[in-house]
Amino acid sequence: MCKSIILASASLRRQQLLTQIGLE
Repeated sequence: MCKSIILASASLRRQQLLTQIGLE
């Protein structure tokens, strides 16, 4: 379960970074 949570959080962070770069 821990691994899946870490992967999920990592994917969310990646999406946030991509959206920030896209907005800028």
